[in-house]
Amino acid sequence: MSSHHPTTGVTDKKRKRQRRPSVHDNDDDDDEDEREDDMQQQEPGSSLPIGGLNRGFACMGCRKRKSRCDTNRPSCEQCIKARMPCIYDDRPPKRPTDLLKERIKELEDQVKSLERLNPGILGASSGSGRQPSPGTSQAALNQAQWDSPSSPGSAPEQLPGTSSAFFAERRLPRNTSNVRAGSERHSSNPLAPFPRGPSEANILALVPDISNDPLPPHLDQQQLFTIFFRHRHQVYFDISVSRFWQSVAPRNAMSSSSSGGADQNAPHPALLNAIYLLACFFSGSPELNSYEALFLQRARQAIANALEQADRLQHSIQAASLVAMYLHAKGRVLEGYYISCATARFAVGCGLHQVESPVWNGPSRHTSLGATPLPGVPPLLEPPRDPTELGERIHIWWQTWMVDQCSAIATNLPPALLDSTDPYSRIETGFPHGMSEFETGSLQIGRSNVNLGTLRSLYIQTPPTRGPYHSQNQNVFDGRRMAMVVKATELFSAAWKLSKHDLKDEMFRDAFNTTDAAIHRFSNALPSLMTEEGGVVPAYILPRSFALAAVIQLHWIVAIEHDHIHPSYQICLNAATDMVAIIDDIVQVDFSYLELHVGTCWKLTADVLLREMLRAQRRDPEMAMSYQVALGKVQDAMRRLSQVYPVLTELWQHEGRA
Repeated sequence: MSSHHPTTGVTDKKRKRQRRPSVHDNDDDDDEDEREDDMQQQEPGSSLPIGGLNRGFACMGCRKRKSRCDTNRPSCEQCIKARMPCIYDDRPPKRPTDLLKERIKELEDQVKSLERLNPGILGASSGSGRQPSPGTSQAALNQAQWDSPSSPGSAPEQLPGTSSAFFAERRLPRNTSNVRAGSERHSSNPLAPFPRGPSEANILALVPDISNDPLPPHLDQQQLFTIFFRHRHQVYFDISVSRFWQSVAPRNAMSSSSSGGADQNAPHPALLNAIYLLACFFSGSPELNSYEALFLQRARQAIANALEQADRLQHSIQAASLVAMYLHAKGRVLEGYYISCATARFAVGCGLHQVESPVWNGPSRHTSLGATPLPGVPPLLEPPRDPTELGERIHIWWQTWMVDQCSAIATNLPPALLDSTDPYSRIETGFPHGMSEFETGSLQIGRSNVNLGTLRSLYIQTPPTRGPYHSQNQNVFDGRRMAMVVKATELFSAAWKLSKHDLKDEMFRDAFNTTDAAIHRFSNALPSLMTEEGGVVPAYILPRSFALAAVIQLHWIVAIEHDHIHPSYQICLNAATDMVAIIDDIVQVDFSYLELHVGTCWKLTADVLLREMLRAQRRDPEMAMSYQVALGKVQDAMRRLSQVYPVLTELWQHEGRA
């Protein structure tokens, strides 16, 4: 009879936890056993297990603060001390097998999409190919794979396990389009690419470049353009639409192909594929949505080609900003943030941040200081050729700036663009006019409508005016409306940056008062959201929402620090109530035309309402009920908007669980 050791049970439990589960184990039984073991380890009178909590049991507040949670309900001790709402995530956790099944389903869908777009790809790639003999060394195998024959017309060496037919069909010629013209020759320009070595050219020859492929069958280019231009304000994009339609006309495409070179007036494939991508995204059609992965791949390849060849770089900046917006909308926020930051810095290198005047004075007058990276080197962008191109450059800059600032606020990460005093990075480009003003040449020196100001002018007290914001058609998303959006975004961003200051010194108070006064002046100058007939002007939803969000973001800093007794807390409540009133006004508006970052404003509003509702439950249940109703309206609006932008789904579900 073996002697009994008191630690045997614990050892068996540890051994049981450390045992690697087999594929036949029941995941649910394991979870129950682990929970029972943890409960047995608890000391009498203690609410925490000796070994700590299982992952996922702590409340949301303790997770965010990285503090030890006692899991008491309805409120844990840590949240009670911090006077914060205690929220538990009671959703059932996904098991690893469920995650793997979802990933398998995604891969199967991608394979089906590729089969539909390229019917011959499986037949071409399913051949056995020539396998290397067992005695072949690794070095010899690598040499056989990557060495290229000297004759221009011969095919590359076949890869193991693949069919030569696929690579023979996809192989790029020596004078491939994604090699910059003249790059094989030495250039006196330091920015010109270096000549390629043989191995690099051979590697590129094996990579299929689909960026300039024709549209898949059954897709109508004109339909995609129409969808995109209806939604272009949602991605802060604007160009001369009439010139764009002329550049994509069939006769222009035929003349470009017959000349054998790229038409500099035509949109670059990077921009075209980015437009197709956003058109499929905004279409609401499952059939078109299935092409998003294809156009995303094409757009990325085309952007890389444009940078490599220094070809129509302004189009690559537009395309990259569109791709960043798409990735943010789909919930791939880190990818979108990375692309938006890189694009913003590249736009500075191109000098788009220092277009000092919207008035056309000839090409030589529109080259900025920041556009010359090296002494004696020409700018990355050629000067604009006419007033329309000048206007497009200005709008490209503000599109890039908007995506960068909004991405930073949404991700809580620092933006790439800051209006510094450095002469190379200082933002001098004025707020955008409507593209029609550039096309008609109505912007002339001496007219009062020329100067709409710069970012720094927002913080200078001037007589209030409502003139620059009004247009003949209030429902048109024109450039003057874009100026409103840019100003509101700058104030929202300024308030957000102040919230990151830990030291509340004299400099902070001065910046706080300056920003608060600028927000007040801007809000008073905004036109009404409602028309005299009682209708809603959709163009004013975003700037008004950003203005209210800026108030909440700014005053919430002081309201929390002074524990709700500061006047700033009531200012935040009033702004949140005004935001709910806007939501009431736009109930009948088609949410598929609202911008993604309206959801960021609603998230701030929901946080204020939730906090006040929890406070009112202890002192005024009737008032708490009114805040709960208001919070429900915000949650419903976020749910509707999340049907357009999947990234918002988690936000409104989190508020709903609260």
